[in-house]
Amino acid sequence: MRTGPCLALAAALVFVSGTAAFADQRAAVYTCHFARYGQVVIDTRLESPAITVGGKTYAAQAGAYFFQTEDGKVAFFKPGMKAWSYADVRVDPDLKAAEASRCRRGTGKR
Repeated sequence: MRTGPCLALAAALVFVSGTAAFADQRAAVYTCHFARYGQVVIDTRLESPAITVGGKTYAAQAGAYFFQTEDGKVAFFKPGMKAWSYADVRVDPDLKAAEASRCRRGTGKR
């Protein structure tokens, strides 16, 4: 596995991450369907950001335009959080297989 692109991406994500962009977001839970990964749920609420893939939930950190787990699951969003892309660096080390999806926004309440 090549680590160069992943390390460069990680450095870029750390550089652009910050709480200012996150504070401007509307906290919600986004349910997305990606052809390659199936259903991915992205919880953007301040108290519990997380990404759920394959029924397993991973705590996530918020950045400028992304949420990322410690083990390399990354959800990117466009302004307004209407379109999301998702990739798993363990599956796609170069992140070239990231897919875009329109997602359903919810509050996370049942």
